[in-house]
Amino acid sequence: MIIVDQLNYNINLIFYYFTQVIAMDTFKVFHEAKEEDISRLGLKLKNDVIVNGGASSARELFRNFRQRDVSIDAFLELSNLV
Repeated sequence: MIIVDQLNYNINLIFYYFTQVIAMDTFKVFHEAKEEDISRLGLKLKNDVIVNGGASSARELFRNFRQRDVSIDAFLELSNLV
């Protein structure tokens, strides 16, 4: 039972960090944007990700929004790990 509990904990931890990577990579586009582009980006996030929430995988939704795959770089930078 202890092994199963540890495995569940590890899976949940990986899932948590993966969501953090996606969130920080998404945040970074807003952080780097010009002020006049933020409304457009917010609408793009809404239309590409939020509205289509369960219709596709998180990877595909992110790719539609950022036009690239998820990168760990923003997570490392915003977590002060680089």
